[in-house]
Amino acid sequence: MAETLRMCLSWWCCLFFLGAAFLPLTRRLLPGFFDGGYLFAKAIGIAACAYAGWLLSSLGLADFSAGLVSACAGAGLCCNLLLARCFPCGCAAPVKNHLAVLAGEELLFTALLALWWYIRSLQPDIRGLEKFMDYGFVASLLRSGHMPPADMWFAGKTVNYYYFGHYVCAFLTRLSRCPAPVAYNLMIGTLFALTASLGFSLAANALFLLKRHSLKQCLAAGAIAGALLAFGGSLHTAIYAYLIPGAARAGFIQTPAKPYHYPDATRYIGHNPPTEDKTIHEFPHYSFVVADLHAHVNNIPFVLTMLALLLASLVSASRHQEACAPPYTREFFSILLPQAFFLSVFIMTNGWDAPIYLALAIAVLVIRQYAILGACPRALGQALARLSVVVAGMCLFALPFLLHFKNFSSGINLVHARSPLYQLAVLWGYQAAFAVTLAACAASRAAEQPLPEHTGTQGASSLPDYFMLLLCLAAFCLIAAPEFIYVKDIYIPSHHRANTMFKLTYQAFILLSIATGCTAIRMLPVLSGHVPGRIWGMLLWVCIGLALLYPLKAIPGYYGMPAFSRCQGLNGLKFLERESPEDYLMILWLSASVQGQPVIVEADGDSYTDCGITAMATGLPTILGWTVHEWLWRGSREAVTLRSRDIAAVYEGENAASVKNILAKYRPAYIIISRRERQKFKKLNESLLLQLGTVVFHVRDTLVLKVGLDSSHDATGYY
Repeated sequence: MAETLRMCLSWWCCLFFLGAAFLPLTRRLLPGFFDGGYLFAKAIGIAACAYAGWLLSSLGLADFSAGLVSACAGAGLCCNLLLARCFPCGCAAPVKNHLAVLAGEELLFTALLALWWYIRSLQPDIRGLEKFMDYGFVASLLRSGHMPPADMWFAGKTVNYYYFGHYVCAFLTRLSRCPAPVAYNLMIGTLFALTASLGFSLAANALFLLKRHSLKQCLAAGAIAGALLAFGGSLHTAIYAYLIPGAARAGFIQTPAKPYHYPDATRYIGHNPPTEDKTIHEFPHYSFVVADLHAHVNNIPFVLTMLALLLASLVSASRHQEACAPPYTREFFSILLPQAFFLSVFIMTNGWDAPIYLALAIAVLVIRQYAILGACPRALGQALARLSVVVAGMCLFALPFLLHFKNFSSGINLVHARSPLYQLAVLWGYQAAFAVTLAACAASRAAEQPLPEHTGTQGASSLPDYFMLLLCLAAFCLIAAPEFIYVKDIYIPSHHRANTMFKLTYQAFILLSIATGCTAIRMLPVLSGHVPGRIWGMLLWVCIGLALLYPLKAIPGYYGMPAFSRCQGLNGLKFLERESPEDYLMILWLSASVQGQPVIVEADGDSYTDCGITAMATGLPTILGWTVHEWLWRGSREAVTLRSRDIAAVYEGENAASVKNILAKYRPAYIIISRRERQKFKKLNESLLLQLGTVVFHVRDTLVLKVGLDSSHDATGYY
C-alpha cells in the first residue's frame, strides 16, 4: 500500500508541475476566465510537453526516453517563465479571492483523482473489452525509440491507429517513473478527474462571462456540468432500472422482471427491443467505469480545452484592439495557433473529433468576425483567411503522424435504418428540453440587449449565450447525422451505423452536458417570474437528478460494492499472478531481460480474448495478435489470414526447413510455448521447435525459446 501511495503522489506531482508551469501561457490563452484557466493549464501543459517529445522522436532527433521527457517538461517551464517576464500583461485576477479559487480547484481535482484511483483499486485488472489493445500500445510506446511505435500485434509494421492519447500515458509514465501496469490505472483516474474538473471550469466561466451571475452561481453551474459530464447518463437508467420495475412490482404493468445491467444504457437502440439495427451510444461515465484507455476517452480533456479556447476567442472580440502587440499578431499566437494545435492533437488522438471541432471553430470564427465588423463581406473574408491559417497549422502540426497513417474507413453511405423517436427521446429528451430553455433565455436577453453591429464590452457579454446555443446546435446535428449517413468500416450490416453513432453522439453528450450545466442556473431568473416557468424549471432539475442515477448501477455493476477492505492496489497485470503465475513470471522475465523490440511468436486469436497477451504486456511485437482489430487497421483480411496460417505452420510444422523459411520471413528472436499455444494448436510439434532454439525460460509448461542469426543453418542466415 505504501508503494502504491508513493506512485500516486509521484504522478500527482507531475500533473501539478505541468499545470503550474503552463499557467502563464494559459492565462493569455483564456483571458477573462475568473480562475485564469488554472485547471486547463494541466491539459495544455500535458499536450504541449508530450507533443514536443513526440515531435522530436518522430523526426528522429531524439529517442523517446526519460531524459527527453524531463527535458520537454523543463523546457516548458522555462518558456512560460520567460513569457511571464517578457509579456506581463493580461495576468490580473478577475476576482478578488483568486488564490482561494485556485486552491479550491486544485482540491477538487485532487479529490476526483483520489476517488477514481480508489474505484479502480477495487478492480484494477487490465483485461476485457479494449484494455489489451490500449495497454499494448502503451507498452510498445515505452519500448519504441522513435515514433510511430511498432504495432505489438503485427510485427514489422507500425501502429496504424490514433495513438497519441496512449503516447500521453507513456509520456506521463516516464515522467513520473511509475511502472506501466500501475500508470495505466493512474491515467484512467487522471482522465476522469480532468473531465469533471475541466467541465466544471468551462461551464462556470461561460456563465461568469455573461456578467449577470454571482461567482457562487457560476460555481454551481460548473458543478452541475462537471457532474453530468463525469457521472451522468441518459434517462434510460431511471426508466428501465427504477420506473418500469417499480411499476411492475406495484402491479400497474405486466412485464417480466429483468435485472438491469449497466451497459444496457449504451446498447439500447436495436437491442431493446432487438432489431437488425444494433447501435452504440456510450458516454464518459460508462467509459471510466469499464476503464478502456481508448481514443475517444483520451481526447476528452483536449476537447474541453478546445471548447475553452473557442469560448475565449469569441468573448475576446470586444478586446481585439486592446492587445499588447499588433492585433493580428496577438490573434495569431493566442487564438489561431492554439486552435490549430489542438485540432492536430485530435487528428492523432481521435480522428473523428477533428472534423467536428473544426466545423465548430469555423462557426466561432464567423460569429467573432461578425461581432467585430458587423454583417459585411469583409467579415466573411477575414473569417476565411483565419480559417486557412487554422487548417494549415493543423495539417502542419499533424504532418509527421499523417505521413505514417492510412485511413481505414471506406467512405460515407446512407443508413439502412433509423431510430424510433421514443428511444431518441429516452436518450436525449431532457437535454433537448434544456436546449429549448436556453434558447428562450437567450432570446429574452437578446430582446433586452441585442448584439450590436460592432461589439463593445457590453455587447460581448451576450456572446457566451450564443456559444452555448452553438454547442446545442452542433450536438443535435451530431445526433441527427447517424439517422441519415454512416461511415463504412468492417462492421456487419446489422451494426452498420453503430460506430458512427457511437463516435458522433459521444461528442454530443459532452457538448450538451456543458450547455445543460449553464442552463440549469441561467434559467433561474427567467423562469422564476411565473408559475408555469417554475414548474418547468423544477421538472428540468428533476431530470438532472435522474440522469445522475447511472453511477448507482454502473459502479457496483463493474466493481461490486465499494469497501476499503476490497482494495487490490493499482497494478493492472497482477491478475496474471493469480490466474496464470507461469505467464506472469514469463512476462516479468521478458520485460526485465529483453531490450528493444525484437519479434516474438505466440498464438494469435479473436479480438477480446487473451490471445496476444505476451505482446500486450511486454510491448514486444508478435507476428499477429487480435485478428479482427488488425483486419480493421490494415484494411485487408488477406494479410491477416496469411500471418495466421504462418503462425499455425510454425507451431504445427513437421518439416524443419519449412518452419525456418517462415521464421526467416518475420525474423523473430523468441518463440513462446504456453498454455494458450498448447490449447490452440492441437498438433503442436514441441520437439521440432526445441531443435530450432535454446530454452531461456522454463516454468512448468511455459517455455521461451530463443532463436536468431546463425549463418551455418540456412541460406538466409536466419536460425
